[in-house]
Amino acid sequence: MNLLKETKLYNYKATVERIIDADTVEFTIDVGFKTYMRMNMRLAGIDAPEMRTQEGKDAKVWLEGQLPIGHEVTLDVFKVADKYGRYLAYVTYNGTNMNQELIKSGHAVEYFGGKK
Repeated sequence: MNLLKETKLYNYKATVERIIDADTVEFTIDVGFKTYMRMNMRLAGIDAPEMRTQEGKDAKVWLEGQLPIGHEVTLDVFKVADKYGRYLAYVTYNGTNMNQELIKSGHAVEYFGGKK
């Protein structure tokens, strides 16, 4: 069962604060009514190499080049969290789905939960 296909999306404007690794980013999220939350989000539908590997470091550097700190993005957030409590989101920057770009660039693979 793919929870992402069965879960409603919530749409937010956010600012990129920090790239933690290629599939985790910290954002300041505009939740409305002049209220902002700073949260780590897990990029939905992908899995990137771990930071302890050279591939993971390369993927993070690539994402840092594509998703500049301080810039505004759109988050499509699922009402489900991963095992670390991070909400899952698709990140759109300048009209580009960054989750898909990570896959296209070879820095991530599709992943929808379960065993790797």
